[in-house]
Amino acid sequence: MSEPMPERGYWTIEQVSAFIGVPKKTLYKWPAQYPTMPVLATGTGERTTWYFPIERFKKWLRDQEQGKPRARSSLRQIPSSQKSAPVQEPGSA
Repeated sequence: MSEPMPERGYWTIEQVSAFIGVPKKTLYKWPAQYPTMPVLATGTGERTTWYFPIERFKKWLRDQEQGKPRARSSLRQIPSSQKSAPVQEPGSA
């Protein structure tokens, strides 16, 4: 079975806002905060139009994720000598 064709082209700021659920006002601030964010700005001042390369932007978003889960095998096991004794409830002696 063949791999699906990657999406081509660019999203507008409205499309990015809808895709990730972030207000446009916030998106306009991100390039200054995140200089690696892929964005193409055309025009100047209030006539600036922003375009986001779709595949590069999606990859950038994935790279920004925090708290990626660790594999279970990488969790440290507590040696049995360090495990605490079972707690007995009062009056159950």
